[in-house]
Amino acid sequence: MKGLFKSNFLAVWTNAKIFLLFMFAMGIAVIIIPDQTWQMYFIIIGIVGLAVNAATVIGNEFSSKWGKYKLTLPVKRIDIVKSLYINQLLWIMIGVLFVGIIIAL
Repeated sequence: MKGLFKSNFLAVWTNAKIFLLFMFAMGIAVIIIPDQTWQMYFIIIGIVGLAVNAATVIGNEFSSKWGKYKLTLPVKRIDIVKSLYINQLLWIMIGVLFVGIIIAL
């Protein structure tokens, strides 16, 4: 299961780097301009955006037939599903921590 989780994480990480760069720039703007509307949008985009990014990558994985290959691996189907859910939870927590640090500043 560790290998499945690592595979999911690295698949999302390639897209998340670009998104986090955008969020970092938006975070600087939120720090400079302390407007509650900007902060609210930053929180929503930060948390939901990383979760949607992870879900999109997982959807692309199954449309590219990698999901069928995963099913032929010597792991249980429940472990594949657990790794997907844990990966999604991890990216939500990363979004919460990132947004929380920027808002605290």
